[in-house]
Amino acid sequence: WLSSRILDPIDFSQINQKIDLFSAMDYACTGGKRIRPLLMALSYHSVSEKAPEDDPLLFEFASALEMIHSYSLVHDDLPGMDNDEFRRGKRTVHAKYGQGTGILTGDALLNFACERASLAVFQAPGDRKAAALESLLCLSQMSGVSGMIGGQALDLNPALLDQEKILSLMVEKKTCCLFMAACRIGGLLGGGSKEQIEALTDFAFFLGQAYQMKDDNQDREKDLQSGKVTYAGFYPQQDLQKEVENFTDQAIQALKGIPRKEELESLAIKLVTRKK
Repeated sequence: WLSSRILDPIDFSQINQKIDLFSAMDYACTGGKRIRPLLMALSYHSVSEKAPEDDPLLFEFASALEMIHSYSLVHDDLPGMDNDEFRRGKRTVHAKYGQGTGILTGDALLNFACERASLAVFQAPGDRKAAALESLLCLSQMSGVSGMIGGQALDLNPALLDQEKILSLMVEKKTCCLFMAACRIGGLLGGGSKEQIEALTDFAFFLGQAYQMKDDNQDREKDLQSGKVTYAGFYPQQDLQKEVENFTDQAIQALKGIPRKEELESLAIKLVTRKK
C-alpha cells in the first residue's frame, strides 16, 4: 500500500535492490547470542503450559526486541559513540556500509520494531489485547529515555560515573532494562500473575547486573587501559567475580515462586559462566 501510493507506477522492490539499507539491516541482525528473545520465550514458558513457538504474538514481540537491541549496537558502534570497527567477529555496519547508512540502519530497525509490535497489538485477540498493550508500553519504556537510551546517555558522560551507585544506574538502564523487558513481556503474554511477572522482572534485573559485571571482568585490561569506567574500576578481579555470583544467586532466588523455572536458572548460570 505505502509503496504504491508514493512511487506508483515505479516498482519499489527494484529500488530496494539498489540501495544498501535493506542488506545492512539484515547484516546488523545476523549473529549474536539472541539472549533477549530467549529470555522472553523462557519467561513465557515458565508461567504458561503453551509452547512459546506456537504463539505468534510472542514471536512478534521477541523479534521487535531483538531488532531494538541490534539497532542500539549499530548506533553504539558509530564514530560519534564508541567508534568501533568490529562487532561479533565482523566489520560493524558503519565500517562496511558507511556512516550515513549506519545511522539509517539503526533508525530503520527501531521503526520496524515499533511497526511489528504495534501490528501484533492490533491483531491480538480480545482476551489478550490488554496484555499486548502493556507489553508494547513495557517495550517502549525499557528501550527509551527512561531505559536503554537513558543508560547510553549516562555512558557518554564518564565524569558522572565516578560513584558506583551512578555506574550501577547506568548498567540498570543500558543493560538490565532490555533483559527486564524480555522477561516481563514473556510473563505478560504467558498469562502470568502479577506476582509472577514482578518476580520475572526482578530476576532479569539481577541477571543483567551479573551479566555486565562478567563482561567488565573479562574486558578488565582493555577498559582500564582506555580509561573506560566499568565495574572493574571499583573491584579487584576476585571481588568482582564474587559480586557476579551474588547477583546470580539473587536472580535465581527471585524465581522461587515461578512454576517452571529450571530453564531460566540454567540460562542464567550459562550466561555468567561463559568464556566470552
